[in-house]
Amino acid sequence: MVRPHLEYGQCIWSPFLMKYINMIERVQERATKLVDGLLKQDYSARLKKLGLTTLRFRRIRGDLIEMYKHFHTYDNEAVMAPSFKSRERPSRHHKYQVVDRLRVKERGLRENSFYGRVARLWNSLPREVAEADNMNTFKNRLDKHLEIHPMKFNHQESI
Repeated sequence: MVRPHLEYGQCIWSPFLMKYINMIERVQERATKLVDGLLKQDYSARLKKLGLTTLRFRRIRGDLIEMYKHFHTYDNEAVMAPSFKSRERPSRHHKYQVVDRLRVKERGLRENSFYGRVARLWNSLPREVAEADNMNTFKNRLDKHLEIHPMKFNHQESI
């Protein structure tokens, strides 16, 4: 019952400051303790048992799905920001590479913007994931690729 409400309020559980992200993550952490037999287990074990992931991991997955839509679903004739256009130079990974303009030392609002969060992750995807034929194939391959992501069940890990 809690999960649909948390997913509906993505703008709430996806704030800029880590202290707010951790506060919202603790809501899910407390909610998983309410399930019978899971009170004594640690948070990551409860997530695995319930088939859930951390809220930060869901945000990463959602961002990558949205990036796939930018290249495959939305109208290509529409005027898009230059950063969402694929690079002219060929790449070893996939043909939908984006220019990563955000400098490593740069912090602030740009770092937490959609493009700042997703560019490096999107560029590191393997070819078979980013160049999938349809949305379902992309999601299945993305889930398989992210299966070992350190943040899937542990919200303390960094990206």
